[in-house]
Amino acid sequence: EKNYDVKYEEGNLTVTDRAVKYAIAMQAKSDTATYSGQEQSASGFESDVFEFDGVKYTVSGLTATAKGTDAGTHEGSVEGTAVVTDPEGNDVTAQFVVTAQPGKLVIAKRDVTLRPVDAEKPYDGSALTASEFEVAAGSFAEGEGVESCTYTGSQTLVGSSHSAIASATALAGTNLEKNYDVKYEEGNLTVTDR
Repeated sequence: EKNYDVKYEEGNLTVTDRAVKYAIAMQAKSDTATYSGQEQSASGFESDVFEFDGVKYTVSGLTATAKGTDAGTHEGSVEGTAVVTDPEGNDVTAQFVVTAQPGKLVIAKRDVTLRPVDAEKPYDGSALTASEFEVAAGSFAEGEGVESCTYTGSQTLVGSSHSAIASATALAGTNLEKNYDVKYEEGNLTVTDR
């Protein structure tokens, strides 16, 4: 200050584009569910924040969804254009290569167990057979179910034996084979002394 007349000039700071871009690999979320009769979905990404050289970057602009109604594996999709921002909110997308892997939604079949309703009567010389069924375990989705069943087994003499369901007819709109894991239990037929 006392002996010098100091002047200042400006210098230049230049940041160039990266020759090799940072690589971001985004993974969409996957999920599992049980058949409900309604559309179900898995959405979003495992993470949208990535760190490079101690700096955290945020990716936006992409949506990922996997959806389906029936049991099975439903592949997802990724839509949109990725935008990468630094901690100050600056758009630095040009310095990145962003790839996105879709997720999937796996819908499991719904468990349900059917059995003939137990039947009993006094001996009358005619065969006793099952005529009704019940849901012994599990449940059907709302508005779905079994309309009727055919049965095997009969009991004419005094005593007991088993009945079984030979086949089941689904209500309209119910796809038993595709969406349900149907198991069957035996029922009882009992003829008593008069």
